[in-house]
Amino acid sequence: MQKLNITYNGDNFGISDALVFNNIVNDEYTNPIEDLSIKHDEFNDFIKSIELYNFTIYDFTSGKRVLKYYKSDKAMLIVSGTHSKTLFLDIYTKTLEDSEKIFKQYNKYSTDDESDGIFITNYFIENGSVQNSVERLEKSDYKANKLYYPYIKTDSMFNQFFGNQENILLLCGKPGTGKSKMVSLMFNYMIDNVEFLPNSKDKDEDLLIPDIAYVKNIEVLANDSWWKQISNRNYDLVVLDDLDFFLTSRNKEVQTHEDELKNKFLSQFLSFTDGIIKNNTKFVITTNQEYNDIDNALLRKGRLFDILELRTLNNDEAQNIWKDNNLDMDFPFTENQILQADLGSMIEKYNNKYVEIEKYLLEDNISKINNASKKVGF
Repeated sequence: MQKLNITYNGDNFGISDALVFNNIVNDEYTNPIEDLSIKHDEFNDFIKSIELYNFTIYDFTSGKRVLKYYKSDKAMLIVSGTHSKTLFLDIYTKTLEDSEKIFKQYNKYSTDDESDGIFITNYFIENGSVQNSVERLEKSDYKANKLYYPYIKTDSMFNQFFGNQENILLLCGKPGTGKSKMVSLMFNYMIDNVEFLPNSKDKDEDLLIPDIAYVKNIEVLANDSWWKQISNRNYDLVVLDDLDFFLTSRNKEVQTHEDELKNKFLSQFLSFTDGIIKNNTKFVITTNQEYNDIDNALLRKGRLFDILELRTLNNDEAQNIWKDNNLDMDFPFTENQILQADLGSMIEKYNNKYVEIEKYLLEDNISKINNASKKVGF
């Protein structure tokens, strides 16, 4: 039988993926059903329903990343994702009859609830190369409250950000002022308005789910292959979290490894967002860096939508949020400037019905958390 030769293209296809699919073809699993999603508990029931296939399980799960191969003489399943609610499933069989049987079982045990959610791809470095894990999040998986930003009309701002040509939004401010929660609020907006996102016209109308990439690893951001991957993926949004040094002006003389990584990142980032090669991907960047220190090229009109310096809440604003949570105890803060993170943490404690809120220290000066927080800038 003539075999299909698969060549490795590093721009679009990771070498590990190329090897996997080469083995699939060589073993004659030539009937693919790909890009399925299923919840963890549903998957366990689904696997039990097709146990007559006598799968041998190869488990390569490591840390947060789930990766398992289920292989028999008739079919092969590849299961990936994280330990959150949703797994991703690819099915390969040797006959269409087996594909139909397995897919029918999949439909019995999978819940069609693709609304009110996002796909988020986390990128990281593993064994020297860029890897990723994909998970599906729902609104219930994260919390965001507009009241934490009484000085911004958030929906209006998001609407303009996704509707205008500028594709970079920079969120700065001291730690604890709600930069990451602002990103979660943006996720909520995207879920509710997915049909208006710039890349929505390229999506299947039956699967209009925001597609988001998340990166915190500086080695990833300086890696050429990652930029090629996101060029081909057409993400609705890329979140670059906690970028500080990487945003400062490029050094003409590279003195350290960090200088080299920063210069590579900025060069790639500026090329991707300069508008010469049109793309609709939006970037939101969170940073503790002073905006005056940011590389001037990032601030060019047509590229940067806005720089928002998030501030603390005053006492009245914080009390409004406290009242909105219907808490029946006295407001615990007396100071006039209150960090969103401190307020949210206190609300979370009082909303936890399984934890008794009682003073547990019998002597003063035992807890040093306030001193430690001041040391790191909270």
